[in-house]
Amino acid sequence: FFFFFFSRANNSVLPLSLWKMALRKFFGYLNEFKTEGVLGAVKKLYFYDTLKVGTLVGQDQFGNKYYESKEELLGRDRWVELARGERNYDATQIPPEWHAWMHHIHELKGDDFKANSLSPTYKLDHIPNQTGTQRAYLPHLHLLKRRDEQLAAERDQEWDPSRD
Repeated sequence: FFFFFFSRANNSVLPLSLWKMALRKFFGYLNEFKTEGVLGAVKKLYFYDTLKVGTLVGQDQFGNKYYESKEELLGRDRWVELARGERNYDATQIPPEWHAWMHHIHELKGDDFKANSLSPTYKLDHIPNQTGTQRAYLPHLHLLKRRDEQLAAERDQEWDPSRD
C-alpha cells in the first residue's frame, strides 16, 4: 500500500494533500468492504471494474442506484449501480431523467425532474432496449416473425384423428 506513495525518481514523498486523498480513498474502500461485505465488494469490482465511494443520491423505478462523489473528476463523478447487477449493461437501462442528471445536462435528479413539471404528461414510461428478447420488434415480413407465426399456426391447429 505505501509503495504507491513514494516516488523512485527523486526519492521524495508525496505532498500531504495527496496523502489525505489517498487515505480517504483507502478508508472509503474499507467502508465499502464493511457495508457490502467481501463478496459484495468483489462482485462490484467484477461488474464495474472499480470500487467507487460516494453518496447515494437517489433510486429510480427500476431499482438502479445513483451515486455522486465530489472528489472524482468531472465526467466520472456520477455513476449508477444497476439493480439486476448484469455484466451486459446497456445505456437504455437508465431512464431519461436520470440520464440527463448523470451527464450534467441539468442538476435536477430523476424524482425532482418529474415533480418540477419539465416532463410532459403524455410521455410514456421508459422501457429498456428489448433487442434479443421475446418482446423485440420485428417488421411485418421479417423471417423470424413469419417462423413464429407458422409455429403458432401449427401448434394451434385442431387435432384430427384421421391424420394419425
